[in-house]
Amino acid sequence: MTLVDLGCCMGTDLRKLVVDGFPVLDIMGLDIENRFFDIGRLMYNEGDTPSIKFKQTDALDPLFCERNTSLESKFDFVHSANVVHLFQTEGQLAFIRSMAFLAKPGGLMWGRQVGLANGPDGAKYKHKEGKGTRFTADEFKELILDATGWREEDILYRSELVAYSELRMAKPDKNWVLQWSVRVPFDKTPGARRITELV
Repeated sequence: MTLVDLGCCMGTDLRKLVVDGFPVLDIMGLDIENRFFDIGRLMYNEGDTPSIKFKQTDALDPLFCERNTSLESKFDFVHSANVVHLFQTEGQLAFIRSMAFLAKPGGLMWGRQVGLANGPDGAKYKHKEGKGTRFTADEFKELILDATGWREEDILYRSELVAYSELRMAKPDKNWVLQWSVRVPFDKTPGARRITELV
């Protein structure tokens, strides 16, 4: 089984997986900042022989797929934590498309980020101008479907809103963590699926 962490920063989550027993040769970290990899090696006392493979790449790049052909459908697990909410909606769509590009058919995409909950009166708190877009669990599922072109019946989407208890003072825009997962369709190419439907 292979795993990639998109937006891995210093690789902290990946290193924890290795400590827990995930085979190091089956793990890769991707991030836009090369210097994060060096900082991680320094912080975790890796020396000159890094144990985890890292690659610099921009998940929001419109040419992400063309520039990373060797990574297409390579990973059973595609993970991202505390990254997606940093972007506006268009950036999030691009990021999810990159996750889907990396995932094997039938694989699993999952992550966590700041989320939103409906208020008692059904109203939702919306992010401040200039902040990344935040979504409820149902809105995020629609974002994934929009980004990938997949149908709801072809994926298994699970989500949970968890109260973020580590804050000193609760804030409506940072009170919830949205944890989610998506089982990637075995035919993950919308165009191929549409052709099959027409036959």
